[in-house]
Formats: sequence, structure tokens, C-alpha cells
Amino acid sequence: MPSATAKIVAQFECDQTPSKLYRVRYSGNQSLKSRSRPAFTVSNDFKTAVEQHLTWCSCEPTPFVSLFGDQNHAMNWAHHLLEHGYHDVVLLEIDSSRLGPLFRVRDLVTNHKVQTTLPEYMYQDEYLVLRKIPRRSILNKISVELEK
Repeated sequence: MPSATAKIVAQFECDQTPSKLYRVRYSGNQSLKSRSRPAFTVSNDFKTAVEQHLTWCSCEPTPFVSLFGDQNHAMNWAHHLLEHGYHDVVLLEIDSSRLGPLFRVRDLVTNHKVQTTLPEYMYQDEYLVLRKIPRRSILNKISVELEK
């Protein structure tokens, strides 16, 4: 990572994270890798990338992968996806100590003036990891199905 990017990342990285985070994978979103590489030359580049990531209708690739800090929220999202026709929904339990730089969305919005139109309940426990979720960080995979 270029030194300018590393310095900017360090400004926004969160100090404390839960020991476990959760990623919901589903048909159409199987990736553990971001769709672009980080290249921040100024702080505003970082904020813009986060704002693009939080804009769901944006097709702009970002250098982040989203994770949940709360297992119940992640499971609710997994069930929501199933109810809306997605399949192959899997909840991944992630060891956060094995991840690269992490950012807490609520802190970015509250303390760093990142803009989003999402309601707070949607991002209050969202974390962003830079670049990827390494396979070695996956502790558990849970297939999620609709309850009958």
C-alpha cells in the first residue's frame, strides 16, 4: 500500500473491534475481496470511497468489504435476502484479529463527517475491512435457510 494511503487509512482505522465479525454471502455476492484497490492521496478520497460504498445503487467499485458486528443483525439480513429470492445464503463468522485495517461506519459518520442516506440502524454495527477477508480468518460457515 502506498505510504500516503497507509497514513490516511491510519487516521480512520478503529481502535477497538469485536473479536468476531460476520459476513453474509449469497448468490450474486460471493466475494471476500473488494472490487478495487485503495489509492487515497487525501483524506477526502477515503471519505468519498466510504460514501460510495454506502450508496447501494452505486456501481462504483470500492476498496471495502462490509461486515456486521452483531450476529443477530447479520442473521436478520440473511433471512431478509432469502425472503427476497436470494439463495445459497451463508453466514460467515470471522476472527477480526486476522483482518487488515477495519473501520466502524458509525464512527466514520459521527466523527469524520462521512455522509450517507442510510438510517442509523442499518450501519450502527457495520464495519468495513480494507481490501479483503482472508480465508484463514473464517472461523465458521453457517448455511441459512428460511424457517418453515
